[in-house]
Amino acid sequence: MKEFFSIDGKVYAVLNVMLELLELNLLFMLGCLPVLTIGTSVASLYEVVFQIRAEGTVRVFDRFRRAYRENLRRGTALWAIVAGAFGAMLLLRTG
Repeated sequence: MKEFFSIDGKVYAVLNVMLELLELNLLFMLGCLPVLTIGTSVASLYEVVFQIRAEGTVRVFDRFRRAYRENLRRGTALWAIVAGAFGAMLLLRTG
């Protein structure tokens, strides 16, 4: 039973991953508050999730911040395209 709750045990590993994903989702929601940066937040979220899967435990805040800075221009442009297409579909449907 002592091994079950140790730092090297399965319970600790699962709880650690859950904590990292919770932190990542909170950062994602904060990044989405300015509506123009939803694309950037989505790209950063995916990047950090893949890093967690590849490397295991990572420093989520630092990785998300770095990915957010790197994806800012590209993610905002992609989100503008998606939002424009969605707006065009709404106009065509109601018009």
